[in-house]
Amino acid sequence: MAIVLDIKYTEAQYDVFFRCMHRFRIVQKGGRVGFTQGAAQFIIQSMIESPTSKAFLWGDTTLGNVRKYWDQYFFPVLRKIGKEGKAWRINRVGMELHLGKCVCHFRSADNPGNWEGFGYHFIFLNEAGLILKNAYIWEQAVHKTLLDHPNSVMVAAGVPKGLNTFSEMIQWAQDPKMKDWKHFHFSTYANPFISEKAIDDYVRDSPDMARQEIYGEVVGADDNPLQFIKSEWVDMAFERYAILQQDPQFRRPALSSVGGDPSRGGDECCLTPKFGNVVDAQMILRGEDASTTQKVANAWEITIRTWAGNLAASQVTIPIMIDYVGWGSGVYDLLAAKFKGAVPLTGGGAVSKKDWRGQYDIANEVTWWWWSLREKLDPNSKNFIPIAICPDPIVRQQLCAPRYEIRGTTIYREKKELTKKRLGGQSPDRGESVVYACCEKSKPTKLAYR
Repeated sequence: MAIVLDIKYTEAQYDVFFRCMHRFRIVQKGGRVGFTQGAAQFIIQSMIESPTSKAFLWGDTTLGNVRKYWDQYFFPVLRKIGKEGKAWRINRVGMELHLGKCVCHFRSADNPGNWEGFGYHFIFLNEAGLILKNAYIWEQAVHKTLLDHPNSVMVAAGVPKGLNTFSEMIQWAQDPKMKDWKHFHFSTYANPFISEKAIDDYVRDSPDMARQEIYGEVVGADDNPLQFIKSEWVDMAFERYAILQQDPQFRRPALSSVGGDPSRGGDECCLTPKFGNVVDAQMILRGEDASTTQKVANAWEITIRTWAGNLAASQVTIPIMIDYVGWGSGVYDLLAAKFKGAVPLTGGGAVSKKDWRGQYDIANEVTWWWWSLREKLDPNSKNFIPIAICPDPIVRQQLCAPRYEIRGTTIYREKKELTKKRLGGQSPDRGESVVYACCEKSKPTKLAYR
């Protein structure tokens, strides 16, 4: 006997889940549009109607939210079909729903390693603007899980939360060359079950937040006047790099400096080379490859020597700037035993520096490193240098996230915790590695860090 599902979809949900034939469907939206419920219903319906075994994936912010959506959206429908004789089972430990011949895995952004190892026919990313702040989830997990099945589909839906992988996807989906991608944009007004007056009141009372939360606009870090580095300056540096790569006469200069940000505990371990004014592609270590200081130091030694023209470590004399704070001290100690130019960066030391106009004092080293890169990238600064940076959306995001504050006549970099919060808990490792490669430091110091 066929199962009769008492399910209703809004027009917006129907457009995305049923009418669209594209593999990658990017839903840029305001809050409360209703895609969480619509996706839950669509997955249940697809599992029931599938004559063959299929694997589904639900990606969310936390497992707590997943369990909440089980209660709100999955169980009410599942209990109804259970009464009609359709068996289903929830594995609360493995976070799986079994229905018919199909299985749906539920994974969360707070444990990205659990996303890997499976191939899926359909993936739904809930709150994509939040979970894709962690680039690892797309680059190392989700994208690979779609390779097994050529007709697999991904729906990523969410309110944009600044500049991150989701905002990049929004751009990709609007590019006519990206034939497999489709872009949708819905404001909160697209939900027929929410009072327009209530939405109007929110827009009136919170006009700034309404841009993001109601209309679903991408509000970038460059919208803040106190960010160190403007997005347009980074884009100009990216463009300079692209132009150089297309020039058949261009020959990359010799390696002039290296910036290293050793990290552990789920963060990225980043090493950035600078060849003259060209900041080239980074080396990124994660997981087991970055599990000990010795592993990081060994990998970095080989890479630096390669960048330097396969010289012996003792022959490499260029500055190698390494974040010395915490875990990084161990990496620095190992490399300093081999490279003459190794420099420990701590960031808290006082500096006798002013901004290029002479109006403000710079509080400390870490503030100066960021401010000096700002002045090098700012075409209106007398300290402007046409630096070219290898394009990377994560580097762009992380260079544009940190902000400064002015106390009296002194400029301070904000606490790193505030930057990480703005990045959704992500550490700005790639951005800091670029800053270190471009910073000016003549001698080692071991001072308190910010």
